[in-house]
Amino acid sequence: MTGNLALEVMTRRMADLPALPKAVTEVSRALQRDDLSTTRCVELIETDPALAAATLKLANSPLYGLSGRIGSINDAVRMLGLRAVSGLLTTVALRRAFRIDPKVNFKASEYWRHAFATGLLARALARRGDLDPNEAFVTGLMHDVGQLVLAMYYPMEAGRAIALAQAEGLDTSAAEIKSMGISHPQIGAMLVKHWYFPVHIEVAIAQHHEPQPSALGRWDHLGAIIHAAEALAHALDAGGSLKAAVAAMHPPIWRELALSEDDALNLLKDIEQSLKEFSAAMSS
Repeated sequence: MTGNLALEVMTRRMADLPALPKAVTEVSRALQRDDLSTTRCVELIETDPALAAATLKLANSPLYGLSGRIGSINDAVRMLGLRAVSGLLTTVALRRAFRIDPKVNFKASEYWRHAFATGLLARALARRGDLDPNEAFVTGLMHDVGQLVLAMYYPMEAGRAIALAQAEGLDTSAAEIKSMGISHPQIGAMLVKHWYFPVHIEVAIAQHHEPQPSALGRWDHLGAIIHAAEALAHALDAGGSLKAAVAAMHPPIWRELALSEDDALNLLKDIEQSLKEFSAAMSS
């Protein structure tokens, strides 16, 4: 799989990729139009009992401060809001959609820890500006979803790209393009488009390694937030640091965030605790 063939193959493969449950796609698309009633939202979720049960478990996690108080999907929607519940649905559905063969050399626990950390950081950073925190969380959670596609369908090629990145000191995306002709941000953007997510989420995922300014030359858009959140999430990795995270971030985005070092360190401390709660809820 090399050159342009990679893009052609992946385009054809989109039809075979896991579909999100109807409740997730319909709630997401209706929220885009802002025409979904609470009653209809509850009805959609309850048509998938397994999805509803997993969503309730996550809604009752310490992360939301409502442990034991949410007994039904109607309670979740009423107490958390439609957009927050949509984020929970997407989280649960994404975990269910990708089942990676255990024999594949893919570190799933590390992947999900980084995905959750990026989502949680994106939500926190969005609250500092004028962006939707729940949308930022979902986008952060899905930013590396292209890696799941590669692990599921092209594990050998993905493994070679990782080896190339390590051998030549390349960014993962650069190694993927060099060895396969396509990168996980491109694949992720194709997938969320296939799942009918909004264009700005598609663009944010496509550009999370190489963000671009808005048409007005600003860096306060969703793509910039995801880029910053991913960089900061790496500070929570073993051996990671705030200094290294800031160095990996596009300088104008760090300036736009206007975070002091103390603020950033406190944020990372809070996210580390939330990450433990979130991971426990997803694995229990």
